[in-house]
Amino acid sequence: MNSYDVRFWQIETRRGKTVNYRVRWVVTGRRFGDSFTTKELAESYRAKLRAAARRGEGFDTETGLPESMARTLRDVSFYEHCAEFTAATWPVSAAKTRASVIETLIRVVPVVVTDLKGAPERAVLRSALRKELNPGEHAGTSTRKRPGLSAG
Repeated sequence: MNSYDVRFWQIETRRGKTVNYRVRWVVTGRRFGDSFTTKELAESYRAKLRAAARRGEGFDTETGLPESMARTLRDVSFYEHCAEFTAATWPVSAAKTRASVIETLIRVVPVVVTDLKGAPERAVLRSALRKELNPGEHAGTSTRKRPGLSAG
């Protein structure tokens, strides 16, 4: 839920073992804040928040961020979503279910990325996905980004 009731506080200097600077703001009565190591970074972040408010963007009442900044937190590529799904289901799934999840994804992902510029051939993509999406102990160890997999 978004709100336009936003107030900004001055940057707070916090002293401890190290000095850090805290940007604080309130969205519909709920306080939010972020800490930075330099005052310049804090001022820059506060300026981004204020600019979003001046543009008339609503601020998310859960995260305290303007729509444009909250959207970037939610942006996940299709491949990242598949990898997270596989990792989440892996520990609680039976062996046959794990195999079914991987087989389903290696058939669906190539269809989704077919029209993207620079997408690899389906056979190459399936082979790469079989290794990359398998979080088991015999999975591929490559951390190299695969072409065509980072598309949203």
